[in-house]
Amino acid sequence: MVLCTSLVCAAAAEAVAAIPVVRGDTRRSEAELKAEEAEQAAALEENTRLEVEAKRTPEGYTSSSVEPSPPANEEEPPDQFVCPITTEVMSDPVMAADGQSYERLAIERWLATKQTSPLTGGELDHSFLVPNHLLRRQIREWQDARYAFMFFASAARHAALQ
Repeated sequence: MVLCTSLVCAAAAEAVAAIPVVRGDTRRSEAELKAEEAEQAAALEENTRLEVEAKRTPEGYTSSSVEPSPPANEEEPPDQFVCPITTEVMSDPVMAADGQSYERLAIERWLATKQTSPLTGGELDHSFLVPNHLLRRQIREWQDARYAFMFFASAARHAALQ
């Protein structure tokens, strides 16, 4: 696919023009994400506490089989966190011309041999990749929340066995 200079400049100008909109959405979304994260952390702690209490024996001691498990929605990553090419959680998500986010290395390898969308097969208007900072932050927050849950669950198991 051969692009003339004016098309490249036009595409770059469109990408730059979209940046303030993304930044505006990011500020709004950060507050929502922090509130949601706080709610999830509180719910995870409460869930762990309730599971430990539910497994107490009549004498008030916990059984040795206390194994709080994370909620199903915490075990599997949200679909938007998974690269459609690698089927793994993304660490460096970028957005391609088809509007889809991909793991940077995977889409770069794809675009080295093809100029089509991995999802639709349609020809891409350009091969520019824009870092998806908001998605990266959401993935990291999700990973941190999972780590926190595992930490609290481990602490709850330890306390229950004491």
